[in-house]
Amino acid sequence: MPKEYTKDQEAAINRRNKNLLVSAAAGSGKTMVLVDRILGLITAGETDVDEMLVVTFTNLAATEMKLKINKAIKKAMSDDPKTRERLKNQLDKLYRSNISTFDKFSGKVIKEFFYKIDVNPNYSLCDNIKEELLMRDAMTVLFDEMFENDCAIPGASFREFLMLYSDANSEENLKSQMISVYKKLRSMPDYFSWADEKLNHLKIPKSGYKNSVIYRQFLQNIGERVIEASKLEDLYIPMFDEMTVPKKRKKLDLERNELFRLSEMSKQGNFDDDYIDRVLNFKFTTLRGTNDEKNEIKLISDKITPIRDKTKELIKKARINIQKIQREELYIENENTYKYSKYYIELLKKFEEIYQESKRSQGLMDFSDVNHYAYKILCDEEAASILRKRFKYIFIDEYQDTNYLQESIISKIARDDNLFKVGDVKQSIYRFRQAEPQIFIDTVDKYELDDKSENINLSHNFRSNPRTIDFINEVFKQLIPEYEAKASLNAGLKIPDEYDYKPELHMICVENSDNDAENLGVTNEEKEAAYIANIIGNLIGREFYDS
Repeated sequence: MPKEYTKDQEAAINRRNKNLLVSAAAGSGKTMVLVDRILGLITAGETDVDEMLVVTFTNLAATEMKLKINKAIKKAMSDDPKTRERLKNQLDKLYRSNISTFDKFSGKVIKEFFYKIDVNPNYSLCDNIKEELLMRDAMTVLFDEMFENDCAIPGASFREFLMLYSDANSEENLKSQMISVYKKLRSMPDYFSWADEKLNHLKIPKSGYKNSVIYRQFLQNIGERVIEASKLEDLYIPMFDEMTVPKKRKKLDLERNELFRLSEMSKQGNFDDDYIDRVLNFKFTTLRGTNDEKNEIKLISDKITPIRDKTKELIKKARINIQKIQREELYIENENTYKYSKYYIELLKKFEEIYQESKRSQGLMDFSDVNHYAYKILCDEEAASILRKRFKYIFIDEYQDTNYLQESIISKIARDDNLFKVGDVKQSIYRFRQAEPQIFIDTVDKYELDDKSENINLSHNFRSNPRTIDFINEVFKQLIPEYEAKASLNAGLKIPDEYDYKPELHMICVENSDNDAENLGVTNEEKEAAYIANIIGNLIGREFYDS
């Protein structure tokens, strides 16, 4: 019996000659769509399984993907004998297919093109524990060297730097923080170049602070608040009907028009003295009305007070920021910030030299090294071109967990119409690995404007009951802009009303009272596990609905 797809699932499976970004909510059939698209391409003879690159984020996910493709190919062989010979050939090629994590793909790039850069292809990969130990040792060596030669790095004194930024009794917190910052930087392709560029934004030119990058950034932040305030007014001022409260509506329209003009100036980057004065002197109309309108106004104002308060707060913050940036001493303080930020980055560069030499002497690489060397290789157009021709289709699973380095690697080998990215920004869980969900959000916006790209939204959840879907939507519409228009979930599962249970939210108090001897020494994780086990225990034996 053929599968039944939703309209969006069918589009994700069958659309060709376009980059696709599939926003796939939990329970929306994401894996089925991915596997069936791959199967469709193979069955139709559009490509072979070893001419595709499929990357995901764990070894387990990659293994499961291979197994599902294997199973799907075997089923297709039994369903349609005409394709048996071709699909058997694809099964034979599956073992050498490029279905792996980003790290393993990058490792393959190094092994194939190591001669392009100065790198040993016979490296050993150090695990997370070894990496952490090597980093701590390298940081200790750095600090010892700097204590021996206080001015080894020009621009500042090491002891002076410690006095400002380290704890009085120990440098350990500073060491840990520097290692953490270094790891975050390494999630970008050219991280020290990026850091140096950002540092230059802190510099104040000789022509004055008003011509500095940071001053313009402050103004842009002010403008964003004004734009947001104007959007909010467009939501609630129309609620004051011209027929029932004409006097108040007239005054509110004057307020709204002025804020709209300021919003347009913000969008155009017109932050002249007139703009500054008008923001500082902007006045909100009181919502109190004349006797003939006050009852009607009260009914409306009760509904819109929270959103109007937010509008006022945005303008208040804009004014505070204007007052801040008009203080010239702020930019004198900024000179010191630039001085020590630059010194901090130079320390990290020195730390990297020590850390890399330690790994090199032992024939080791960490996971970040593997991706950076692969990126460096793919900056060579000859190497990138070979892989670009090899891979007719590229699939990225769990795209919401991509970082900027991984995105840059893929961009080097992608064609202009062969990417298939699938994920759900609500499910980004790898921030500790420097995953950047903003990449997903930016790609959505980019594909909206690109004729060779398309966004597809798999919004039907076939796993959860309708009341759970309603609960999820209620939570996320408070957190994600334009959620209801672009990312709201729809219930795809039809279940009897008596099983459409309302979701429960359980709050666990993790603080022990003075007389709570039973829980002394119990970790928060253990408390949570015990609580969940108790819930499961109470559910055993209860009737449930299985879709």
